Amino acid sequence: MLRCRFFRIVNFWRPHLGTLDIHVTDHCNLNCKGCSLMSPLAREWFCNVEQTREDLLELSKKIAIFRFQLIGGEPLLHPKITKLIRVVKEAYPKSSVFILTNGSLLPKMGDDFWEFCRKNSVSFVLSVYPPLQSYLNGYLKLAKDNNVHVIPSYDAQAWSRIRYSFKTERSAVDIHYRLCRQKVCHKLLDSKLHLCPLFSLKHYNRYFNENHETVKGYDIYKYSGKELVEFMKRPDPACRYCTWVMKKETTQWDYSKREKSEWCEDE
Repeated sequence: MLRCRFFRIVNFWRPHLGTLDIHVTDHCNLNCKGCSLMSPLAREWFCNVEQTREDLLELSKKIAIFRFQLIGGEPLLHPKITKLIRVVKEAYPKSSVFILTNGSLLPKMGDDFWEFCRKNSVSFVLSVYPPLQSYLNGYLKLAKDNNVHVIPSYDAQAWSRIRYSFKTERSAVDIHYRLCRQKVCHKLLDSKLHLCPLFSLKHYNRYFNENHETVKGYDIYKYSGKELVEFMKRPDPACRYCTWVMKKETTQWDYSKREKSEWCEDE
């Protein structure tokens, strides 16, 4: 108990982030309209396990992190998901690990996967999308039978739709950032820390052949821990695109038709 308390006190004196998302896959096995990470527009992509290991070991020298979330796309599509969990635990053995998933692949995971999650105290945040709602009790029972903690998230039924306007002036950056409720959505991708999921605009740019500014990432090898944490507290020029902070638009879940209007309100 004293050792655990000492660990927390020491780490709070270091530069720290409460939560860090590790972007595991771009693509998903669902096709959700207006997906905030634009997975319906993305090509198949998996993060590199060895590079992730090096990145986390580098970060562990600079920043204390208390919670990791493996996200996608759909993270359970990654064929080396347990190895990714292992590298997180190697770099940050005291931190908690959560997998954010739609749950559809849980019945396909083998006994070794469940045993690994149980031994490493991995938890799941389960997005309850309408097409999968009838399977929810089965997913919950499966996790309970394997003694693994699951948190159902019903926000997937209807959520505040995040859309963008590429006509917004740069002068709006500060006000958009001040109003944003996603200031803790920090992401690790390609050896860089990103302020929020706006890096996914690269999928929009490629799919619709456009060239909008995406959120800047900060090289974890180039900057100190203090600098990286400070960068995560500053607005990014791409913040001006996000109209969600100015007007909360709620929408019901539906299948994506891959139309611009799902993400852009300029149409």
